[in-house]
Amino acid sequence: MSNFLSIKRSVSFSVVVPILLILSCCTTRKVSTGMQLSPSPPSPALPTSLPPQQAPLPPAPGKLQLKQGYFPGKDGVQLFYRIVGSGKDTIVFVHGGPIGIEDGALDMEVIAERGYTFIAFDQRGVARSELVRDTTKLGIDSYVDDLEALRRFFGISKLSLIGLSWGSGVSSFYAYKYPNHVERMALISPMWTTPQDRAERWAKIKSVLGPEVALKTKVVDSLWYVAKDDQIQAVWKTYDSLQLPYAVIDPSHLDRARGTIHTYSPKALRNVDIAWKYAWGPVGNFRPMLKQIQVPTVVIEGEQTIVSKEAIKQYIYNMPNAKMVWIPDAGHMFWLDQPKAALDALDNFFKSIRN
Repeated sequence: MSNFLSIKRSVSFSVVVPILLILSCCTTRKVSTGMQLSPSPPSPALPTSLPPQQAPLPPAPGKLQLKQGYFPGKDGVQLFYRIVGSGKDTIVFVHGGPIGIEDGALDMEVIAERGYTFIAFDQRGVARSELVRDTTKLGIDSYVDDLEALRRFFGISKLSLIGLSWGSGVSSFYAYKYPNHVERMALISPMWTTPQDRAERWAKIKSVLGPEVALKTKVVDSLWYVAKDDQIQAVWKTYDSLQLPYAVIDPSHLDRARGTIHTYSPKALRNVDIAWKYAWGPVGNFRPMLKQIQVPTVVIEGEQTIVSKEAIKQYIYNMPNAKMVWIPDAGHMFWLDQPKAALDALDNFFKSIRN
């Protein structure tokens, strides 16, 4: 349900039903004012897909230029993109999840004010992009080749990437497959690199949540299969209200987010479950692959992250040209805890590509 934590759904129906009755009372996060629907989507390219779904988006930060639309990914899959700014140097953001650009991209696009063109896109199967349901087209290779399709579509010689969580994995696999097409990468709050790290990550998070919150999360997670379409958004809100406060050092910092996945259509939210299962499933131990990546890389995480620091460090242990930056007084979602420090760290890294 969230790229922060996923607990298996195994709670009885008798426990689930009463929870459904109180979902509408859950606390919601604030979102930016002036939200507008994304552009009208095209028809899906694959006959097995559900069409892209519109969802609200905030305006560009400040007076930055904004352009939104669709480009064809691998197999012609329709992928939603959002471009902010018109600076000389282009940064491409690869979101986590797979969820959508609300997972970090909208918050960080303000970096365009420092002289960049910032491109983000919703990955296949989620958010405003084509809701791919053919599971043979939801493996890591498809996500990697979608990124290559983006590079070609916008005529970018070499990509400068920001990969968040799951997006750090996509970016790393891309840099391995297309080493000549990457300038440099920033991997922020990156995903696990081995199945063992993944298991330890979830165990640590559950221990921090404590048994009461973990049980409540498990109950709400179980609602996924019994909730009606008009209840799905409330399920997500309740689920996130239990988990996300632990990803920041101050829960009020969550209000700094410029968007929320809670506004996605029921069809898009339900499809996340399919995308997650088949995107993450085939990804095993990729530390040996990391050793082959020569791209200059920075790994950024909050000093007070809830996840294992040792697991995060595996990127710098294994990547020949990677360095680590810890953001003080910040949790796993450090860009909400310390927005300026996050932007400074990224800008300091990327500014070296400027001529």
